[in-house]
Amino acid sequence: MRPEPIPLRRPRTLRPGDTVGLVALADGDAVLFPARTRRAIENLTTMGFRVREGNLGTLAPNGKAGAPRERADAFNALVADPSVAAIISVIGGGSTVHTLPFIDFGAPRPSPQVLLGYSDFSTLLLAALARSGVAGFHGPALLPQFGEVGGLDPYARAAFEDVLMR
Repeated sequence: MRPEPIPLRRPRTLRPGDTVGLVALADGDAVLFPARTRRAIENLTTMGFRVREGNLGTLAPNGKAGAPRERADAFNALVADPSVAAIISVIGGGSTVHTLPFIDFGAPRPSPQVLLGYSDFSTLLLAALARSGVAGFHGPALLPQFGEVGGLDPYARAAFEDVLMR
């Protein structure tokens, strides 16, 4: 017998003034590249967003952004915060899969947050879809794209705005 399909849950569109949360579910590169991290946060602020830093200041000896449970706790805290409209991955890496047993996919929210990232963050995007029906977005991450001088390149910014803000 097949289980009942989980209904697709879409986040609302983002608006200037919304708070975006930043989380590292794999590597702790925000600590290794502080100037790029600050620039990325400034670029998001320039786009009109408020920023809530999750676990950006954590770097474990293995290069990860903490132990799996700590990384998951940072994500869960952003999900539980009703003021956070989007959660953006800091960067990919490896080992997001180790956080999945500690992620609360049943956290009740009237509207899910935008989940945005790529690379290893795709693990979370697929798990969120499979376990809670939340539609995530494969797209720019904090350090590689938002951290560029001048922010997102014009093509990426147009796509970001078209998909997530309109």
